[in-house]
Amino acid sequence: MWYCSKCKEHVQATKKLEIYRAPPIFVINLKRFKHDGRSQRYGMMGMFGGNLGQKIDADVEFPLEGLDLSKHIIGF
Repeated sequence: MWYCSKCKEHVQATKKLEIYRAPPIFVINLKRFKHDGRSQRYGMMGMFGGNLGQKIDADVEFPLEGLDLSKHIIGF
């Protein structure tokens, strides 16, 4: 849950990433663990311990050559 500073409550939220131009090298970091909401504040192996959560084993397929991001770039 995400804390909304307007309504002062925790609400369900989604994160949106927008690409304005494609860089020569594009690095994507995939989240590989699902947390149950009880993990510590400082992440998986945080300063005060932490909950490792459940590993996400789903395969991710994408082309290694010829990846066309033009349909995902704003204003292309």
